[in-house]
Amino acid sequence: MRRRLQIFALGVLLGSVATAVGCGYHVEGHVNALPSSIHVLELTPFQNQTRTPNISQSVTAAVSRAFIHRTRYRVQSNPDNADAQLTGAVTEIIFTPVTFDPVNGRATTMEVRMHVAATLTDLHTHKVLFHNGDMVFHDQYQISPQLPDFFEEDTSAFQRISQTVAQTLVSNILENF
Repeated sequence: MRRRLQIFALGVLLGSVATAVGCGYHVEGHVNALPSSIHVLELTPFQNQTRTPNISQSVTAAVSRAFIHRTRYRVQSNPDNADAQLTGAVTEIIFTPVTFDPVNGRATTMEVRMHVAATLTDLHTHKVLFHNGDMVFHDQYQISPQLPDFFEEDTSAFQRISQTVAQTLVSNILENF
């Protein structure tokens, strides 16, 4: 009886291993859906199609850092010797009040929603490797009800959302979604 139980347990273990190996499981950072000919990425500054100043610089810098930290690709801002080009734009930013001060009715929490478009093109074949025309990201920040204590929290929110954009974009490109 004990021998049968051991054989059964071994069968379950081998079946689990076979299932895990074939299910597409992977460790983050090891998936690479880009062609093997891609080694150098040209990252052009993201366009700012909004009225919010400096947001495109924040997104571009965050995307550059994410590629450098998560991949082995060299990232540069000029097309010389580049294998692929990543272009993008911050297409829309919408601010929405979420909570209000019950005394004076002023907003105390704002939500910022950012729309981003991005395209990665192989510069040798001119084939589009990745394109998403409308990625949407959200973040919230607090507004102090006391004017003397007011601190611009939207800058921190833009930094956080830029990092989220970068992490999501790099993951999507590497996993070819």
